[in-house]
Amino acid sequence: MAIKSDADQERINPIFAYIVENFRQGVSLNEAASIANMTPNSFCKYFKKITHKTFMGVVIEYRISYALQQLAHTKKTISEICFDSGFTDISQFHKVFKHKMNVSPFSYRKKFNN
Repeated sequence: MAIKSDADQERINPIFAYIVENFRQGVSLNEAASIANMTPNSFCKYFKKITHKTFMGVVIEYRISYALQQLAHTKKTISEICFDSGFTDISQFHKVFKHKMNVSPFSYRKKFNN
């Protein structure tokens, strides 16, 4: 992701810091927009223009990345990893994980550990 101007960099950095600090708990579009001093609608357009991704898409990427690390390096249950990663629903976690990784969390862990 190449951010074009220093002003954009200064505006977007606190947003990424907010995501990194909070992706495992609740992340709020309204809070992120507030950090950027924008309305939620304007923020969504701005974020997509700068990152080429939606705000929640980036949050989900952080959550999946964390889940991948947990699946590969811990003995936690998939359910624990789901909630630790910031997902609030196991079926949503499975659906999103499979869509992003083309395998289920269980299959990923099994493949990684073999």
